[in-house]
Amino acid sequence: IKKDNQEDYTDDNSENTLKDLINIEFIYDRIIEGLRFNDGFNEVNFYKDISHEHDLYSDAVLFYSILQKLITTAINYRQAKNDNKIQFTVRDFSSTHLLIIIQFTCGMVSPRELNDLFEKNIKDIFNIDAKNSEHLSVKEAIQKLNGSLDIYNKSGKDVVFTISLPY
Repeated sequence: IKKDNQEDYTDDNSENTLKDLINIEFIYDRIIEGLRFNDGFNEVNFYKDISHEHDLYSDAVLFYSILQKLITTAINYRQAKNDNKIQFTVRDFSSTHLLIIIQFTCGMVSPRELNDLFEKNIKDIFNIDAKNSEHLSVKEAIQKLNGSLDIYNKSGKDVVFTISLPY
């Protein structure tokens, strides 16, 4: 994302920060293309449903990193030898927040195990190296964007990651 597409915005702390206009579909498509050679990729069917009215301005590097980690996790925790799918849905949650949902079929994994994975603060937790984002956990990255992450385990088989981010 080019710097000339950035604008100044003021956050809740009254600090001037540069934020990028986020093209969610473009970022999602690049992540899927980049993961094409990962183990298990061909065992998963991907579905996307993106519909939102408001523009999202955020840190593009952190946004990309968060989605990449969550989608990679969904691929890695797929059910062996089953019909696996990853559903990516984006909707307006309100006039101030965007809702991103990643739902996938999952092997036996506890919500606690997934929660612990996203709280880890280790180097190289993301596959890109920019702005020191590689040192942040998924939860820390989402908090930096003033968002929230919830993890739901439906009937022990489907997992849903729900991210809420401010516009």
